[in-house]
Amino acid sequence: MVNNRNHIRINGLGFLGFFFVASVIFTAPEPVRAQTAGQALVEIDLAVPALQRLDVNPGLLGIPSPASGDFARGCLDLSDPIEVEISSNIPWILSLRAAEEEEKAPLFFRVEGSRYLPLDTEWRVVARGDGAANRERIRIDLRILLSWTGVVPGLYEPRIEYRLAPSGEEKP
Repeated sequence: MVNNRNHIRINGLGFLGFFFVASVIFTAPEPVRAQTAGQALVEIDLAVPALQRLDVNPGLLGIPSPASGDFARGCLDLSDPIEVEISSNIPWILSLRAAEEEEKAPLFFRVEGSRYLPLDTEWRVVARGDGAANRERIRIDLRILLSWTGVVPGLYEPRIEYRLAPSGEEKP
């Protein structure tokens, strides 16, 4: 910024910076102080709201034809996991549950290689973050219990509900 007696010129970022500071000063809900004796001191209090985003991929699950070894074990592990992506500027908790009772084959899940747990209609905390997350990915593997008459190969839309909440809000 150049200030001659009759001429004021504000260049590039100085101009934008001036309008940014001016807009913050005039719209801030809390105290803004400025000091003008040689140097300027500006104090600004801003509140950043909690921002969270949850993306789930894929939308469809491919169930292959079970092999005889799968029937011998009593279950079929699905090869394509569900990947959940979390972004949050506060500590967070991820929970999931079945949207409705499974009428066909019982479904089990595990997160990041843990042991398989039954997927039912009760919310279960499956992951948590103590701080902010930026596109943090969580892998969820699925397993189907087999019977001799149960599983039909094909593409299915899983009926799973996900909930991303601030830490401390685990209860439904």
